[in-house]
Amino acid sequence: MNKAMDSLKLDLSLVGEKDEAPFLAEIKTDAATMGKIREMGLSIRQVKDNLGKLLDYKQDLSACRDCPGLDKCPKEKPGYVLDVFLSESGFLERTLTPCPHLERLGKITRNFLYRDYPDSFLDAGLDKEEWTAPGRRSLLLALSDEETPLIYLTGESGSGRSYLTAAYLNDCAASNDLQVAYVDCAKRMPELSSLYFKDRPSFDRKLGELCRVPVLCLDNFGSEFVTDVIRDGIYAPIFGARKIGSFKTVVASDFALAELPSVFFYKGPKVKVDRFVGAIRENFKSVDLAKTVASLLHK
Repeated sequence: MNKAMDSLKLDLSLVGEKDEAPFLAEIKTDAATMGKIREMGLSIRQVKDNLGKLLDYKQDLSACRDCPGLDKCPKEKPGYVLDVFLSESGFLERTLTPCPHLERLGKITRNFLYRDYPDSFLDAGLDKEEWTAPGRRSLLLALSDEETPLIYLTGESGSGRSYLTAAYLNDCAASNDLQVAYVDCAKRMPELSSLYFKDRPSFDRKLGELCRVPVLCLDNFGSEFVTDVIRDGIYAPIFGARKIGSFKTVVASDFALAELPSVFFYKGPKVKVDRFVGAIRENFKSVDLAKTVASLLHK
């Protein structure tokens, strides 16, 4: 450490004019700001000449330490981190870079093919406290198991099916930079069914996307008005392709496996329904969630 830095470390509060002393003392008490000063090798004169910038840096660090979340960020430019650096000309310059939360949000919004969940789920992630109940641990194990690509997720209302699945897809999109799709079947299946009759090229393209996207959640499965087109022309090829490709798939439903024959009976030979439901029973791992204190917070 050079002599200037040594004196800054030992007696920063005693240098400068009287009106500077309180601000210098404030900087001295902040270990992170002092670390930044040492990293840049600033002299005491440079510190005094750049008090405003260094205090802004310290305040920005403090706001990040007590981060309330991106939606409640108190900064003038939410989601950005202030940094300071010494330019080649010897002047202390400031720069703004996206914070980890904003970077994560960018990856999430960029990597979702469909994101049919509420914006309040954007912050959902694989936090340990959210995955402590036995049913949730079973779900996490199934999601983490490469040998279990297809999961059929049930549970009573309020058990957190949608929230936990959103958390998993968020993590895949942000941490693993994978393309994912979170599909609300009640909304998207009628849209696809309409394209089947009106615009087959668009239907084929969208169906192909759902067959091949690396991670897929089909939420509210069975809550749509089921037709033979939805059952045999949409779901059956999606499930078949995802089984062959071993693509991670979560089908979340209010209906237990035993209820599916009545849910997916529309018309035509009963053998089609039996074959469809039988394929789900044979190929999907069933996970059932129960209500927890945590799940009630994310209804």
